[in-house]
Amino acid sequence: VAVVRRDVGEGKFGMALTHLKKGINSLVDGLLSSTQSVEYKSDFSCALKLLGDIYSFGASLPPDIFKDENGSASNDDDDSNTMMAACSKAQISFVSKGEEAYRRAVNMIQEKIDAEHKEGDDEDNDSELVIAAAMYDVGSNLLWQARLLCASLGEGSGGGTKTTTMSLAENSKEVKSLFQRSIDAFLQSIDANPTFATAWCGLGCALMATDPLLAQHAFCRALQLDKSLPDAWANLGLLYAEYGNGEAAVEAMDALTQVADSPLMWIGRGMLLENKYSSPLTLNEAEAKSAEAKLCQAADAYRAALQVAQHPFALLGLSLTSRRLGLQESAVKQNHDYCNAAERVAKVESRASMSIYLQATGGQNMGAKILGDVMKVEEMTERFILNNGDMMVGGFVKDITTKLSQLKIDQKGISYDGEESLKKWKSIDKSSLALNDANELAHTAAKMTQSNMQFKKNVQSLESEVDSLSLARKLVHENPDYGHLWLQFAKELAKEVTDEDCSTDESQKVFDSALDSAISAANKAYFLMHEEVANVRLLVPRRKAERVDLGLIHQQHERHHHFSHKPVVPEAVDAALVSECLALISWLNEMQNDDNTEEDCNTIATSIELQRSLLLDPENTLARAGLDM
Repeated sequence: VAVVRRDVGEGKFGMALTHLKKGINSLVDGLLSSTQSVEYKSDFSCALKLLGDIYSFGASLPPDIFKDENGSASNDDDDSNTMMAACSKAQISFVSKGEEAYRRAVNMIQEKIDAEHKEGDDEDNDSELVIAAAMYDVGSNLLWQARLLCASLGEGSGGGTKTTTMSLAENSKEVKSLFQRSIDAFLQSIDANPTFATAWCGLGCALMATDPLLAQHAFCRALQLDKSLPDAWANLGLLYAEYGNGEAAVEAMDALTQVADSPLMWIGRGMLLENKYSSPLTLNEAEAKSAEAKLCQAADAYRAALQVAQHPFALLGLSLTSRRLGLQESAVKQNHDYCNAAERVAKVESRASMSIYLQATGGQNMGAKILGDVMKVEEMTERFILNNGDMMVGGFVKDITTKLSQLKIDQKGISYDGEESLKKWKSIDKSSLALNDANELAHTAAKMTQSNMQFKKNVQSLESEVDSLSLARKLVHENPDYGHLWLQFAKELAKEVTDEDCSTDESQKVFDSALDSAISAANKAYFLMHEEVANVRLLVPRRKAERVDLGLIHQQHERHHHFSHKPVVPEAVDAALVSECLALISWLNEMQNDDNTEEDCNTIATSIELQRSLLLDPENTLARAGLDM
């Protein structure tokens, strides 16, 4: 179990499931070998409890990891909904085996207690606590099953759909049954030991789906029994935040800060700050700035939560709020480089957080899935512009076309027709902050994609009028410290190499000279980019200053006005450029070493460089071609 926790923290979900299965097999084999011994007489409640813990831990893994656990879970990409439903079913089935193990442990403990009572041995005063703890495990497992089922039905997708936990519990008999069974198990635990605070906390978690007021009382009772219980403080604070009681939520989060270093205290604070946000369309300029500042602070809260643990809610919150920079329009013009760098860093952070969130949760949140698809379109169009249209070929065009065909944009907002289960998503409530971002991203991506072909024609027309190699050489001469310009120069030299005819000795010399020049330019580009990565340049915005009279002594002081939430931003190199540079160097070196006798060594070195290139950019077509992918 300890190894599985480490694997989950590192995102190695497949390896985590493998280790869970190893633990299950070891326990089952041990139980079978022990029961075969006639002389061995003992209860196996501890082993069964551990077996239940291992099965229950499966709820922490994404559902697609369980695709091989159920025969109905196919790998057919044309029916992704069916596959995801089968994966979720397989995961719930896996976790439910933990309930069976816990109940067997409870029965074994109860039989042992009854036998002791018959023999008149009542000295064990811990029997009630043992039963309470065992029934708490049963309730927790049932609660996990209910939450997994809610997740498979699109819990939290938003957009006007009835996907809240309470709505799902009302409309799904299976969800309602699981929550009720969980409540019953926690009540049995409390009946066995009324002072068991953890059981009261579990009862509150189960009641949140059906009776929030009663859930509040359960959490408060748990805290009366044990004020140092972090889960009770966290759930109570989140409950208050969800229902708009900001002051009570802040008090609960402050109390949680005193008892544990939990990511939930920062997630709760982020939620409270988001709740203070209103649509900028209904605010004046000063109020809009204040609202943007709240979202910037919310993003910082989610970042703090991720420093404690990689919680999915923190990833989703950061993805939706990190693009808010709090920039003031009056100062943007004089800080062009800073603003561009800040927006680029924010986009990368937002897309990375969303990607990790979808990977960790299996993409069951449909609202997040839509945003993730829009972000992919945005990234594709940016990649196209970054590479002057060179990568906009074949499957790349098909990917963007497919994504945009799934996103239908009109005056009401965006709608998504890529999944059968989203037929009810014909129109999405535009008042949602996240979906406002989706609308903005979708419109931008569509506009950029529509102008892509015209952009490419303009580039080709310009290259026909001006010698592209001479232009690249001129740019490098004027800006010798820019790695991306050296890369473009190396690419132009590489084109000359491929066009060169080596039929004569003179042409062979020209070819060798051009190849050496291309290699030198590519190495220079990589050196400059590597220096930029190793020594990141921080951009500081210029701040507007005004003279302030300090009083009787008639001295003046310059007071600077901040116009951004971030005091500095890194001017980072795009990973795609570094990847392209590595792939180009490998390709050019391979051409140069065709006649080298140390072919095996060169092949291994080239393969390593190409793999490094793919690690930086999995979409690098040159690296993929070099590795025959």
